[in-house]
Amino acid sequence: MARLRCKDIMASVCAVLLATVILPVRCAKASAVVIELGGGFGEFSVANRGEAISLNSAVAVQQLVNGEWVHVPVTNLYLREACRAVRPPRCRELGPDEEIKAVRWTGNFCSSQCPGPCRLDGSAPLGTYQFAVTSCDGKETFVSPEFRKNN
Repeated sequence: MARLRCKDIMASVCAVLLATVILPVRCAKASAVVIELGGGFGEFSVANRGEAISLNSAVAVQQLVNGEWVHVPVTNLYLREACRAVRPPRCRELGPDEEIKAVRWTGNFCSSQCPGPCRLDGSAPLGTYQFAVTSCDGKETFVSPEFRKNN
């Protein structure tokens, strides 16, 4: 009886192995979010070349300091195409082959895209920067090519 069970188990294992070899394997399509820079300072767009993904609407700015990317405390920078009185939702769905041409970064810490009430504001220092956008689940981060702030 033990011999019969062993044969049954071996047959099941062989069937599973054979099925994985013969049947085509479907892999999940990887996210292909790209942050592209525009022609002028602070201009950027976010394009999705893969399957739909939910992105955090807030865009982070990072500066290259001593060879390392450091978070810059820029606020009010979002994946939005126009300035509106309403703050964008926390997450933004980006469908396949969809692109967002965001309002450009002004180079400021608080009034970074659109005019707004900022008690303390100023210009970020000169240097090398990049934009970063994360997926809403926090599992993926996408960064732009680096760019220079010269004034």
